[in-house]
Amino acid sequence: MLQITINITGNAKNIEGHAAVVADKVGTYFVEGLNQWDNDWLERKIRIIGDLAFNQNSKKSIIKKPVVQLL
Repeated sequence: MLQITINITGNAKNIEGHAAVVADKVGTYFVEGLNQWDNDWLERKIRIIGDLAFNQNSKKSIIKKPVVQLL
């Protein structure tokens, strides 16, 4: 089984009822287990390290087991 670890920096956003990180020129990644960012984190620059997965049904990239850092 192939496991891909992602280390990405972007802006914290709430999209379609899910917490996400939006990285310029890279794309949008949803954070597993987090429905939304707290207001203190929203629109702030963050870094997330975790396991990258892709949901075939929703066509979304998901970061599993995320470690999140506010920059």
